[in-house]
Amino acid sequence: MAPDGTWTQRQEDQARQIIEQAQRIVDEQTGDKPPSVQAQVLYAHVVPTFIEASRDAYMIAVGSRGQDLFGRHSLGSVSSGLLHHAQCPVAVVHAPESAQEEIDDAAPVLLA
Repeated sequence: MAPDGTWTQRQEDQARQIIEQAQRIVDEQTGDKPPSVQAQVLYAHVVPTFIEASRDAYMIAVGSRGQDLFGRHSLGSVSSGLLHHAQCPVAVVHAPESAQEEIDDAAPVLLA
């Protein structure tokens, strides 16, 4: 949302394009039995909106764009806020190119 609380048509169009792209990815990856997906564009602050949505969710998955002083990935403000306040499990997914080469592909996944 813009500082004065306005929402531009460009932002609206970009939000719709992102939702359409996400729906195409879901359709391509799930084949004959796609899951039920509900998409909305909300005009609100991200963390409080996601925390509210977490009350009715099985899980929330978010990306992480935060970086520490050395340029290595850490938690961003959205993922950190959700990890502390969400009412359901939260998965923070880093971009594949940010993975360290020495990570073992067979390593376990920890959910807390």
